[in-house]
Amino acid sequence: MNLSAKPTIMCGPSGVGKGTLLKLFQSRFPSTISLCVSHTTRAPREGEIDGVHYHFVSKQNFLALDQCNKFVEVTHFADKSYGTSFQAIQDVIERQQICLLEIHYSAAVKIKNLGIDCNCIFVTTSGGFATLKQRLKGRGTESAQQIDSRLTAAQKEFAFLQSNPGFFDAILYNDRDVNQTVDALAQQFAQWYPKIMKTTASLKTRANVQCTLM
Repeated sequence: MNLSAKPTIMCGPSGVGKGTLLKLFQSRFPSTISLCVSHTTRAPREGEIDGVHYHFVSKQNFLALDQCNKFVEVTHFADKSYGTSFQAIQDVIERQQICLLEIHYSAAVKIKNLGIDCNCIFVTTSGGFATLKQRLKGRGTESAQQIDSRLTAAQKEFAFLQSNPGFFDAILYNDRDVNQTVDALAQQFAQWYPKIMKTTASLKTRANVQCTLM
């Protein structure tokens, strides 16, 4: 299946603030981007909605979709499976929005190996691993074991970035001022998706004019 527009992949270790960055971007540029809704065989957690957070399917249905080559990439964790479908990406693109895949770098490698044209962003911090370690410990929301697990995974992500400098099309440094990172992301998207970002800017201008007139 050929996609009618490039999706954007966002990678980066846990703790660099990808979630906060995306929420703030979406609040400033509404209806501009949408996260691709993945399929998973795990059960919904409290507050999760089918079709919004994930497409929750049985292992049998997931396997059937995979065998029919419906997924761009599939990742397995323990006895749970996660997959990004071609259709989920195309659904966002057809809404004239930027399709964003927040996935692990290993999944991004699989997608690129399929020859799918996409933009890749890596979110990090200026201090790299040392800064991330300080952040995670400073939050005080996780146990020492959970922090160690995140840091072990982060080391692999930083190592991949260092070993494959040309893999990513852009690197965002999400430091103390997340608003500056949002500005940088908006500038990058304006280069990759000028029509979508221009439309958003036009709508904002009209809204400001209406507010002024009122």
